Amino acid sequence: MSKLLLAFMLVSCGTVKTSQSPSGPSIQEVVTDCDGREVPKKPLPPGYTYVDGNRLFVFNTKRQRTNLCQILKAKNKKVEIMQLAGITCLSCQRESVFISSELMNSNTGHSVVFTDFMEDYRDEDFSEYMGDYSKKGSSRFHDDQINLWKILSKNPKYPIRPTILIFAGNGVSYLYNSEGTEISDTIRDVVSGFGGDSLDPDPAPAPPPSNPLKHDFALNSKKMSDVFTREFAVVDFSGYNCIYCRRMANNHNNDTAFQDMATNGKCDFITLVPQRDLVAWSQAYKDTFVGSHSFSPETLSLGEVSSLYGEKLRSTPTLLLIDRQGKVLDKGVGAMPRSVASTCAK
Repeated sequence: MSKLLLAFMLVSCGTVKTSQSPSGPSIQEVVTDCDGREVPKKPLPPGYTYVDGNRLFVFNTKRQRTNLCQILKAKNKKVEIMQLAGITCLSCQRESVFISSELMNSNTGHSVVFTDFMEDYRDEDFSEYMGDYSKKGSSRFHDDQINLWKILSKNPKYPIRPTILIFAGNGVSYLYNSEGTEISDTIRDVVSGFGGDSLDPDPAPAPPPSNPLKHDFALNSKKMSDVFTREFAVVDFSGYNCIYCRRMANNHNNDTAFQDMATNGKCDFITLVPQRDLVAWSQAYKDTFVGSHSFSPETLSLGEVSSLYGEKLRSTPTLLLIDRQGKVLDKGVGAMPRSVASTCAK
């Protein structure tokens, strides 16, 4: 049975809550949908869950408590994509761009529910995220004490971001703990099945750029032009003796969304390490994503490479988002440049 047909069948379902029987498996009790109607329980396939939109609460920008059903009705949508996100979560940023650009329409809304405690950031930080990674019409909410995040996570003790809840007014939802994996095909099918408009497939990848690389130089066994083949590149200046560099490399190796972008998006990912570190670095990251994207300039130091792009390398890791003309579009010292998600996405 196709995902689309399966999703349409689910729309007739309602909302239930689960209690635990002392003698065996869970017992589902009939409750109400967003319109207050009682509906009988029905079995759901893996990935789907019953969600009581009247009982799951978030806070709006005015610190007012609201539930999922109120959000859906206020926005007059058939479907709401609730994205539980964090400000510094790269996968969350990429998914916000995708959802707001490709899925929002007259029937489908998008809400970013921040799981960062509000006291840890300024209001301007959350507003900046919404401005950079979502479109006008996307809503911003906050998850008080990350209760919603814990409820929806597969393991409440170790909730993961991003988590996506595709919620319809009858209480049926598709819960997606993406863990950084590619979401486009799955989320399109489910949104359409829940009553969202039909959506066009992802566009074909753009052809490789024809303009030559301005700064080409020798790497171990390659040239920069051999590994910088797309429109943009994220260049990570790192070193083996830098503990923060190794920590960031481990993050890259665990971030499948970033790896997908570096494989299928508009940007190449390139890690540059000094010649003296190449052997130790290669051994540490052998047969990993970072290892396959790591190189060492043969005749230039990392500082001399960064100078080609008009930057003085003061510390590692430093990441530059550059174009083929050698222009630095964004920079991050010890962190991923903020515009990588919007620039490099497919």
